[in-house]
Amino acid sequence: MEIFKRIIALFRKISRIFQKKELYIGDLSREQRSEPSTAVENIIDKEEARGELEKEIEGKSIRELEERVEQSIPEGRRRKKPQKKRAPTEQDIKTRRTVYKEQRVHAIGKEVKLGKKRSTGRAKRPKSLEAVPKERREEKSAQSSIRVRAPFVEIDLDRAKVFLVIPKQSLTVENSSKKQLSYRVSLDNEVERPLPVGITGNEEYPETEEERIEIEKPIKNFKVAYPEELEGRNYTYEHRDDSIYTFIAVGDGLGRMHYLYEDGNINPLPQREIWVLLEEDFEPEIEPILEEDRWIWEKYRPLYIDLRDKSELVIINRKLNKREAIPCKSTFSIEGEEIIYDDFSDQSPIFTGNSIKIKAPTINEEGWVVYVQNKQDGYKIVSDNWLGKDPLELRFDRDLPCECGEFQVDICGQDGKSVNTLFFRYIPSLRLNYSRELIIPDPKKGHKTERVEISLPYAEYFEIETEEQIKPTPKGYEIILPPKRDVFRFSIFKKNKPETKVSFRVTVPRLKWKTSRHIDWRDTPLRLEREELLTSEELYLYINTNSFPNYNISAILEANNQKLQESKFVRKRNIYSILLNQFYDTIKESKGRIVLKIKILKNERIIGENIPVLYLSEKITLRPIPRGSRKSMRPIVRCGMGMREGRGFSKEEIIQAGIRIEDAKRLNIPYDKHRKSAHPKNIEILRSLVEGDNYADRSD
Repeated sequence: MEIFKRIIALFRKISRIFQKKELYIGDLSREQRSEPSTAVENIIDKEEARGELEKEIEGKSIRELEERVEQSIPEGRRRKKPQKKRAPTEQDIKTRRTVYKEQRVHAIGKEVKLGKKRSTGRAKRPKSLEAVPKERREEKSAQSSIRVRAPFVEIDLDRAKVFLVIPKQSLTVENSSKKQLSYRVSLDNEVERPLPVGITGNEEYPETEEERIEIEKPIKNFKVAYPEELEGRNYTYEHRDDSIYTFIAVGDGLGRMHYLYEDGNINPLPQREIWVLLEEDFEPEIEPILEEDRWIWEKYRPLYIDLRDKSELVIINRKLNKREAIPCKSTFSIEGEEIIYDDFSDQSPIFTGNSIKIKAPTINEEGWVVYVQNKQDGYKIVSDNWLGKDPLELRFDRDLPCECGEFQVDICGQDGKSVNTLFFRYIPSLRLNYSRELIIPDPKKGHKTERVEISLPYAEYFEIETEEQIKPTPKGYEIILPPKRDVFRFSIFKKNKPETKVSFRVTVPRLKWKTSRHIDWRDTPLRLEREELLTSEELYLYINTNSFPNYNISAILEANNQKLQESKFVRKRNIYSILLNQFYDTIKESKGRIVLKIKILKNERIIGENIPVLYLSEKITLRPIPRGSRKSMRPIVRCGMGMREGRGFSKEEIIQAGIRIEDAKRLNIPYDKHRKSAHPKNIEILRSLVEGDNYADRSD
């Protein structure tokens, strides 16, 4: 082991010599080029002292040491490691917005067909140093520092729009003085038009701005020509069938287009959750998880479909009564027994056990190279020839670059190009306890404070970062979440070891609601005057579950505890909506008190029922109390074992009498904000102010 460490140290020193060797060899004569190692050795001898390196060499030539070190290093470690990507937990990106496919590396000026499948063949043997001119070597060296990201098409379900996105690009220092670059873009065979993009950042790290072009109609093809500063590539895609468009779900109501066609052939869909845009005359054979209530490009409705464990997606043409099957293929996946969940678990699962297994969709006779990376602590090669026949076991005690933290798994071909990238997080023996079932608020008090328990053995060796109130417990920590906060973030890491940091985001599934006229979500019943419900203006009621399980939510309109009308909510991810105007005639004809309640089911099991969400009242005419009669309007309050006159009515008494709190002062009603009780006699006194027999429940 000690000999191996010495060899590795020697290899690092020699690598610095090789860098100088490449710089000097272009200036050597033809005779010197025939023996480049000796020539470079002489030049370096003149420029710097050898020190400890000279003792290690002990008269041996550089070529002999090069062969010795090269043989001692495994073949997998001589390859260039894959690029580090943004983790799903990073806050400057939308939640769960991850890249489905690795950005590809292409030759300069080459036309890149985005629908083309990637091969995983072996790398070609590099040419000898003499055969490459100096100018070509310098050009290649300058280009190797640029990572060019391909354009992509993205759907934004919240805005019901589709965009062609040209992502941010990192530039070389030589281009930092420029103020902008110019792309050339063509949509649907239109004439290419220039697209100027500004350059931001500082002189050391210049980068281009992201540019988004809205696609206003079904796209048939597009072409994006990059400038020479970004290697002058031309990205193209041709879509064959405009009846269907598929997008890989990346979270937060976003999807990235899956390029379905390559030269007229179909690229299989991945076995995962996708968004599908189908023309109105088409429908999928399987039941979608949800259907958006908004249309895109006027005649395409977004459907959210789960293709896990599906071998094909069958699309039915209702007009022609035809069926077309699109094949599905499995992808690389990570599996483990001990796992905990937060908002990022779909993209970056949290493991707490001893090992995980990586499964391959197919067998690769050439073999895959598997890297495990940590952004701050480097990488390790788990296998340099994984065939994929059996799952690849990754043991946490030996295969990770550091003790715990956030990691990136890169599966690469023998040519060094990334085939797929997976993310995971690891903290040993961590437990995260919080309510995952839908929390229904109290009709009078609303939601209460929730607590999140973080159980961590040897918690004294860890630190936790969060903006929420936190207190230590014997088993770890407890985070206190107030009723108004449903989402919170925190991070855990070992003391003085930033590379072990793991970020979390947790959403507490609290049930809340509002109308389309409100901005803030409420957890107590809303109040609406009947006159506010107009036939000429649409008014929606929204229910927010703060969770993604599929609930079946019904709205039930009642008057005097009698059901008048019932209707279903329409789901849009975790938001459910219903048009209140459909109840207009029923409300107008009813003379009793009216309340809208909801009933929630999950897998035919009742989660909650008779939940009051909205009170509707008739326009009530109130008589102000004459000032001389205020004494006769005193409420009765409990005093010891008896009753006495109180200073004023309580808030609950005023509400139950059908009077607004804000109207109490105008009506000269004595109000005692310190009282919490409600007596029936006091409510009857207040109801005498209401003309007629009709009154409605109030809730503020």
